[in-house]
Amino acid sequence: MKYSKLLILVSFLLITTGSLAQDPNASFTILGKCQNQPITFTSTSTAPGASITKEHWYFGTGDAADTLNGKVVSFTFSNVGSFFIELTVTNSLGNSKTTAINLKVEATPVPVIDKTVPCFPAGVTFKDFSNVSEGFIESRVWTTSVGTDGSQTFKYFPPSKGSFPIELKVTSDRGCVASLIENIEYETKPSLVFSPASPVNLCEGDSIVLTVSGANSYLWDNNSKQPNITIKNGRFYKVEGSISKNCSSLDSIEIIVTPKPTADAGNDVTIKLGQKTTLMGDGGVNFSWTPIDFLSDEFSPTPEASPNRTISYILSVLDMNGCVDVDTVIVNVDLNTTIHVHNMITPNGDGYNDKWDLSSVPGIELASIHVFNRWGWEVFKSEDYKNDWQGTFNEEPLTDGSYIYVIEFADDTKTPLRGIIEILRNTQK
Repeated sequence: MKYSKLLILVSFLLITTGSLAQDPNASFTILGKCQNQPITFTSTSTAPGASITKEHWYFGTGDAADTLNGKVVSFTFSNVGSFFIELTVTNSLGNSKTTAINLKVEATPVPVIDKTVPCFPAGVTFKDFSNVSEGFIESRVWTTSVGTDGSQTFKYFPPSKGSFPIELKVTSDRGCVASLIENIEYETKPSLVFSPASPVNLCEGDSIVLTVSGANSYLWDNNSKQPNITIKNGRFYKVEGSISKNCSSLDSIEIIVTPKPTADAGNDVTIKLGQKTTLMGDGGVNFSWTPIDFLSDEFSPTPEASPNRTISYILSVLDMNGCVDVDTVIVNVDLNTTIHVHNMITPNGDGYNDKWDLSSVPGIELASIHVFNRWGWEVFKSEDYKNDWQGTFNEEPLTDGSYIYVIEFADDTKTPLRGIIEILRNTQK
């Protein structure tokens, strides 16, 4: 009896020891085979009498860093070729087992779309120029808003203008697939707008900036690609405006160069202080003088000028086409000539020399005038003289005789004038 029990115990120990020494079974499956696309590796390993504690993958790239752990892993190969894939499985008893499969990584095709996008409503032409480093493109599928097509050259008619996506999916003879999505901008033929509008009148010697709008890019016949160009010469200027490479419009704008008028401000002139002169402008339809100081009419071609200093007058003339020219005339004022002050009045009512006339004195309208008798009494004063004093004081006639006058100017750079005025009434009428 004791012997039988011992035999049973030994048999149990042998069975148990054999189970503990058993290795795991390593195996795996592969889903995918294409370059630059994730390939899924799934461990199908088992561990009889134990459990799997680790699954370690090595992908045969030659880079020790290209390893992963896990039951299911994903790895992407950047190159084509054969790769020795190894899986090492470790069970809970510490035993390991390695298995390997040689994987042939195939080339993934590169989708290339060539397209010609004209203006709406013409059809858009697509060409498949896809390539693959090994093998050949076996099939393709174009997908648009109106359906699919398998031709290498495909014509697509979008239902309206706007933005439309198109997808090209290509498959190599090795079963590798790649796709590419591009958006096309489908627009109507651009309508070009010029500013200013054609035709443009340009005065001779001037320049103008032309602006065109209505498209995405432009090409002028002078090879400028800017929407704005500066021009000086008269002719037709052509420009092509494009929405895309194959959708454009051609338009032109006419520039007409008009000769400028010839302004003539007349000859330079010299006058004495207090005198007037007539400016002799010519050469246009409308006239304008600057500065306007001491002029009778700044818009007259022949205004009177009575400056109290030397002035250069600029004449601007405008013709019927809106073109402008300018000229200059200098009015020299002789300030060294003595100002003549009328020094006698005969207020006897005969209509001759009855009033003190100071119109020959420049600036008299703003001057301050004082007249004193021999004893220094002020008998006349004016701040706004009208050349109308007849030798009176408080509306009564002054006695004949000599009186002292003082004329002070508003311009303090001028020296006041002093002198004697004679009043003489007892003359024969």
